[in-house]
Amino acid sequence: MASALFAMGRSASAEWQPEVISMLESNLPILRFESARAAGELELADAIPLLLELLDDPDENTRQASIWSISQIGGEGVQEALEHLYQEAEDESELELIESAMDNLTFTQGVKLMPLFELPDEEHAGDELEETDDDYIDEIEDIDDSVDWYEDVGELDDLDDLYSDEEDRSD
Repeated sequence: MASALFAMGRSASAEWQPEVISMLESNLPILRFESARAAGELELADAIPLLLELLDDPDENTRQASIWSISQIGGEGVQEALEHLYQEAEDESELELIESAMDNLTFTQGVKLMPLFELPDEEHAGDELEETDDDYIDEIEDIDDSVDWYEDVGELDDLDDLYSDEEDRSD
């Protein structure tokens, strides 16, 4: 079951959301850990309330996976939860993880706000990029007319013309 949860997280498919979220409440720490990790990988916003609860999980791996996963998903209350954990943390490695998670959250929220592509208005879509086959053929003909380099090089009738009898032909 743990391997299946791992694979679900790697699948990048939200179809696994019900299975992943249901396992966040498992009695087995390994299943809580893998489902917390998978929820982050799949960016399941519906898992945030349960992940926030898992920040107090008795299993250290589950807590760490939950910290990182909420930073991957983001959303309301996540920044505050990470800041609270940072203030309460006593372990140096946990402090480093929380700092990294806070940096990741800042990055994640910034990327979600930034549009990846600016699409042109529908009325102007494709006008400047539209090229016809005739334009392409004209470009090719211009290139062909400009250089006939193969005629200048000449043709070799026989490979023996390239080598003298003393040279090695293994190349």
